[in-house]
Amino acid sequence: MRTLTDHLTDIDGVSERIAADIVDTFDTYAKLDDASVEELTAVKGIGPVLAERIKAETTKAMSAKTVKETAATAKAETAKVADTTEAATEKVRTSAKKATEDTKKDVGETTKAADKAVDKAKSATRKAAEDTKAAASAVAARADKTASAAAKRAATVGKTVEEQAEAVSDEAASGLARLTEKAADSSDLFAKNFADHLNRRSFGPVTLPADLPTPVGKLLHFTEASVTFGLGVTSGVLRKASSVLR
Repeated sequence: MRTLTDHLTDIDGVSERIAADIVDTFDTYAKLDDASVEELTAVKGIGPVLAERIKAETTKAMSAKTVKETAATAKAETAKVADTTEAATEKVRTSAKKATEDTKKDVGETTKAADKAVDKAKSATRKAAEDTKAAASAVAARADKTASAAAKRAATVGKTVEEQAEAVSDEAASGLARLTEKAADSSDLFAKNFADHLNRRSFGPVTLPADLPTPVGKLLHFTEASVTFGLGVTSGVLRKASSVLR
């Protein structure tokens, strides 16, 4: 890095001793640049012409230094702006990336939630259908069971009625058969008693004589034959009816 002494010794007419004396009085570029010609000529070995030259070269150097410093500052600022821009760009890029990832995450979560809701709706619909089917099956089974029970009850009642009717019919037929048989027995007994009475010529308190007139005897025998035949026929019919009823 060039020093103030290096700058002064490069000026024509300025020796190292003069440069050292100038630096002892004006130790910076700014002080040297601000010094007047009269102040410079106060230094031993410097005349007005050399003072003008030193001042001109110093002003030129200051301008170059200023430009250089300005350029360096501008470069530094540019670099700083570039760094800031890069940082901002990186930040924006990071934010954009994060936003994209968040958006993807939100979309993914929304999609998952939607899929979950759809699956839940499908499950609910499936369960409702199964419940409806089960309820319908239960109703059908209950109806079938009720119909079977009703049919069985009807069959039982019908069988009971039929059995009761058959029992009543059998009982009636059996009773009628007994009555018919009893009537036949009564007819036989009556015929037997009537024949016995005829043989004994006795009908209660009345007793017929043994030597009845012929017409009366014939009439009596005819009556006996008619009654016996009638009772026999009646008894036969009754016994036939009794066997049929049994």
